[in-house]
Amino acid sequence: MRLSSLPFDIIKVDQGLLRNIRTAPLQTFSMVKSVLDMGVDFHELVIVEGLEDDDVIEAIYHLGCRYGQGYGISPPMPPEQFPQWYDAYRLKTHACAYGTELVSDLGVLAYHWLSTRGGQSASKHSLHTCLITRWLAAQGLEGSESAQWHEQCHGGEDIIEASRKFIGWLVKRVTDANAKRQILAQSAQGS
Repeated sequence: MRLSSLPFDIIKVDQGLLRNIRTAPLQTFSMVKSVLDMGVDFHELVIVEGLEDDDVIEAIYHLGCRYGQGYGISPPMPPEQFPQWYDAYRLKTHACAYGTELVSDLGVLAYHWLSTRGGQSASKHSLHTCLITRWLAAQGLEGSESAQWHEQCHGGEDIIEASRKFIGWLVKRVTDANAKRQILAQSAQGS
């Protein structure tokens, strides 16, 4: 009640909510999506802080966020540098086309998680036009067990179980990559 009575027009998702996106991605997605939904309900603009790299930006985009800030977009800069940065960033965003391709494990996980919430089939698209199908092919995973789970998500006998397995596989990829990243960072600090 108190929140609905406060005069505000922007909701900011604190970067602290994204801190564990690579160690607890599903919990992070759930929290961020809840705040995004609250913004829609209140007819307010939602800005997600802590967008530190392209993988996080892709994942948060697929959760429905259209406004964000963080070093993955730009470090702080003097105002006179903004026009040059803006032109370069527009070229970058046109090249990566978040809505038409999936690139990162984290982005695929967010896309799949959102599209299968509540036991829905994997996509409103057919298996052959699904972004995840194209991503699996680009990863060289056609015919793999994970590709079979994804196919079952589009209309197999047990969509929920197939989705659970596919999500589990993606979470493991995200957390394993994060563990490797941590080891490399520690190794670089020790050198």
